[in-house]
Amino acid sequence: MKQLSVTLIFSLMMVGMVSLRCQPVRFVEESIDFRYEPGLFVVNGIYTFTVSAQSSVGHVIRYPLPFEHHDLDTIWVVDINSGNTISFEEGKKGISFTLQPVQGDTLQLNIGYRQRIFSDTLRYILTTTSRWGKPLRHAVYRFECSEPGIIPSFNYSPDQVLSKDNRYKYIWIKNDFMPETDFIVTLKKR
Repeated sequence: MKQLSVTLIFSLMMVGMVSLRCQPVRFVEESIDFRYEPGLFVVNGIYTFTVSAQSSVGHVIRYPLPFEHHDLDTIWVVDINSGNTISFEEGKKGISFTLQPVQGDTLQLNIGYRQRIFSDTLRYILTTTSRWGKPLRHAVYRFECSEPGIIPSFNYSPDQVLSKDNRYKYIWIKNDFMPETDFIVTLKKR
């Protein structure tokens, strides 16, 4: 019986590893602009996926959101390659939509939203990257604050800080990035 259990566990592990390696769609890069405006947190990202195998069925993408949907002002999903808007379904913890991948394609999606905020803490979910089974090859994050007198602090130290006319842009550049925590910004008045 022990050998059967060990064999079954090993077989399930192998199936899991094969399915990870044979995923028709892989999430490989993201470039995201975050912006704080009075009362709003705006996220506008470009997400890159590669297609390694032809799939006869659509691939469901789940995009997590760190808040209740009633806090949403606007949300969009656009296929940059075709320019088409992609319809999505709202769930309790985010949205989901289906892609029809073609072998050899690189898909780029523009996904963004405007969130009404009621606290001094902004959060963007990064940790779900681990569900794809591999780190992001490349990721760039930029944060801007359009309200004078606000000083943001971050749980990730910025790689660059640019300043122009008392406005600051914070930039993070990551390679082979598997986030262990979400992106968190705390806003403080001067």
